[in-house]
Amino acid sequence: MSRALVFLFLAVQLFCITSWAAPQGDDPAPEINLQEPPFWMPSYDEFKNLRPVQKEYYLKKVLPALQKIPGLEKVSQNSLEEASIWYKSWDGVRLKLYTACLKDSLAKACDEVADVRIKTLENYSVKKNGSTRP
Repeated sequence: MSRALVFLFLAVQLFCITSWAAPQGDDPAPEINLQEPPFWMPSYDEFKNLRPVQKEYYLKKVLPALQKIPGLEKVSQNSLEEASIWYKSWDGVRLKLYTACLKDSLAKACDEVADVRIKTLENYSVKKNGSTRP
């Protein structure tokens, strides 16, 4: 009898543990691959390889756009500069952004963030003659 109770107890615990760990609902969260488009925010390597003037421009312009996205309102220039030191921190910010951008209601705000990235790359790119565009 005691073996049956122990077995029943263990079976109930196992069921509880697995049912709490199982995803809830029929619509599991989509997997986000930061290496695939759309690229709303530069990757760690892309940002790291920007020239100082490009980084300054990007940080100045992206902060107002990030303020419009729930969960990223408190991102500051300091926090982005600190995140740019270690790829996992930078990717953490990107993941928050990409997760928020899955919502159709944030499409305009996410496009603003992406536009800042594109303008940063375009406006300060090196021309064939060696000069840069301001």
